[in-house]
Order: sequence, then C-alpha cells, then structure tokens
Amino acid sequence: MATEIRSFDLINKTQIPSLGLGTWQSEPGLVGQAVTAAVKAGYRHIDCAQIYGNEKEIGLALKKLFEDGVVAREDLWITSKLWCNNHAPEDVPIALEKTLNDLQIEHLDLYLIHWPVRTKKGTAGFKPENLLKTDIPATWKAMEALFDIGKTRGLGVSNFSSKKLGDLLNVARIPPVVNQVECHPSWHQTKLREFCKSKGVHLSGYSPLGSPGTKWLKSNVLEHPILTSVADKLGKTPAQVAIRWGLQMGHSVLPKSTNKARIKENFAVFDWLIPDDLFTELSKIQQARLVRGDFLVNDVYGEYKTVEELWDVFHFLFHVVNEQLLMLEKSRFDDISKAEMLFTFVTIIAREKEKFTYTRCRRRSRRHRWRCRSDAGNEIDFQKKRNIPVGQNSKTSLSQRTCADVGVAKCNIVDVLGGREPRRNLGGEEKQTRMGAHTKGRKGDEVFVGLSLGQIR
Repeated sequence: MATEIRSFDLINKTQIPSLGLGTWQSEPGLVGQAVTAAVKAGYRHIDCAQIYGNEKEIGLALKKLFEDGVVAREDLWITSKLWCNNHAPEDVPIALEKTLNDLQIEHLDLYLIHWPVRTKKGTAGFKPENLLKTDIPATWKAMEALFDIGKTRGLGVSNFSSKKLGDLLNVARIPPVVNQVECHPSWHQTKLREFCKSKGVHLSGYSPLGSPGTKWLKSNVLEHPILTSVADKLGKTPAQVAIRWGLQMGHSVLPKSTNKARIKENFAVFDWLIPDDLFTELSKIQQARLVRGDFLVNDVYGEYKTVEELWDVFHFLFHVVNEQLLMLEKSRFDDISKAEMLFTFVTIIAREKEKFTYTRCRRRSRRHRWRCRSDAGNEIDFQKKRNIPVGQNSKTSLSQRTCADVGVAKCNIVDVLGGREPRRNLGGEEKQTRMGAHTKGRKGDEVFVGLSLGQIR
C-alpha cells in the first residue's frame, strides 16, 4: 500500500484530496482563521455547506488566500451542499448561486444533496410540520443542469443509504461521484462502503473523530481503549490514528478543528501507516452510529416515519436474509428450515409494523402452517411454502418482495443471524443447530430466531 494516500480518483476523472477541513459547527470569527491555517498547513480540501452559516466568512478567507498567492483556486477542492429547504427544482440554482457568492468563487468542485430529506422553502430547523415528501430525481435533474453549465465540477450526495443511492443511480444522467456519510473507527459503514465501491461512488467520511465537541452527541470515539492503545503503540494521537485509519480504508476524511495546533497535527498522517496487526485490532471496536437522524422523522409529516426508514434498515435486512439464503441453497432441509424462519421473520415485520423484542413461531401442522407470535402478543398464521400470511392473496413470494417501506421503531431480537439458535421440541429437549445444518421438526416445535439491527445497520 502506498504510504501517503494524498488523493483519490473519482469516476468523473477528477481527484479529490484525501484529507479535508470540516467546517461544521466551526464558530463565527474562528472558521476563517481555521481555513487560513489549514491551507497554510497544506490542506487542499475545504468542506462547506450552506446550512453551516459560515460560508461568507470562509469566502473572505479564501479571497485573501488567493490574493496573497498562498494557493491558487485551481489547486483547492471546495465542496458545498444543498440544504433541505431548497430541494424544489426552481430553488436549486438560486441556492448554489448564493453559495458561490458567499464563497466568492465561480464554481464548486463538488455539490452534494445534504440529506435525502425535504423541508418547506424558507423554513429553518426541523419542526415536524415543515417536513415534506421528497422528489430526489427532480432535485438531481436540477443539479445536473448546473453541472452542464460549469457551476460545479462534480455532483454527489450525503447521508444516503445504499438503497437511496441505488435508486438515484438508476435515474441519474450524471451519476453521483461521492457519498459523504458519518464514518470513523466506531462506525465503519462496511455494507455501504462495499455498495459504493461496486458502483464507482467514492465514500467520504464526515465526523472522522466522532465530533467530540458536539454537545448533543454522546461521542467517545477518541477515548475507546482499542484506539488509544493503538495510538500509544504508534506514538501518535488517537485523532491521527482515526484519520489514518480512514485513509487506509480508502475514503477521504474531513476532520473539523479551529485550533491551529490540532489542524496541523491532524494533517501529519501521510508519512506513516498503521500496520496490519494493529489495523485488525481497530476492526474489533463495537459499532454505533452517532448521527441517527431522529430529527428527520415523524409519524405524520414528511417522508420517513422512523429512523429505520430513513436509513433503509429493513431493505438492508431483506438483502442480508437473501445472502444467508444463498449460502443455504445447496443444503438439505426438512420440515423446519432456517430459510423458512428467516422469511417468516421478515414477513412478520412487514405485516405488523410494530416493535418486536422477540418472535416465537410454532408449527401448527406437519405440512402447511406456522403460527408466529410477537412479544406484543399478536399471532399470525403463515403458509409454509410461500411464507406469506394466510388469507393474503399475493402472487409474489416474500423472496421477490422488498421490505424497504416497512416502518418499525425498534427491533431487537434475541439471537444473531448466522449464529446458533435454541430449538426445543415437545419433550423439552434442547438442541443447538447451526445455519446450514440438516434439521427435522415435529408438530409443535418452537424456534426462536434472532436478528440484531445494531449489528447489521
């Protein structure tokens, strides 16, 4: 592996600098100084957004840097983002023009849809009544028009799930080149990373240090014992290790700081690397998302009723199930099969749309039906072969359907996909069966299946 990793190639034949200065929550009066210090320290990537409220100050700093000959405009990568209240196609060019005027530049290098969420024009904040249904294709088409006239060199998105990104790729004339999302050693974004790579979309990580100064986030990313241990062994700061981890993972990173010493310190990550054994240690850190997006969901207003819908957790769950079924394809199953239980579980979620803490299924007869009960006490009968609720007239089996539109506030099941499952027959004997193992069942058998959303998000 090359040690420095100064930039990454994008599919539009541009190169994005691997390390940029984040400006989210940079205080007025300090953000301009931070940009100046960063550029003088060697940064060539500044990440901005209209909603941050500091683009005018950044623009003043950039103008002076250009005038003083510290850096040329063509050597600096500048990103900004379209805010949620400007998603209407007629508002997109106005929003970009304001950003360009504030930054005092003629074009951006990258323009992103900040969130896959739309709010009423002219509103601030996320009061529920301000949330609207989105029309991402229409917004994207307006952004493509700005690309066509040279207002931005590239287009991208931010906070898009694999499903939302895939949906956009299906309709985009000009494909997004970047998906900017939360990414740090405590939130690897493994599945999203794999999807982006398969589609040629570069992953860019905001909050690579876990946003330690954010009051409304309980972040201890830089204090994790594994990270601090690796930092001690390398003689580096935890922040430097977190940044270097991102570079070696293959995504650009956007650490934010207004402290000149830390800005310089955070940039000192190019002449060393994390060895394989310590890199593996970092993969053992427990995963947890910090920016959940609770403020973007509402039962009545807007596009998403739950955080799970915002991040398409159940769409992802459906594909996890399918992946497991592919593994089982050549295995021999008798009356009780893991495949059947997985399909049954997803069907219950899709059918009930409620909070489950566990699901218990009892086979009612040897050939045809299961009766499944949620923790809430509801019972549903399922046909064995088609895995759909009895009485539901559907020509499409669950394996051909998607759970993308399912809304469940929380789902914390008692076991984990791919692990062991307790199985009890009528005689009370308990057996342990692995996925792929040949299993036999009798009438009355109970099977507890488990999926932990915390592990698959």
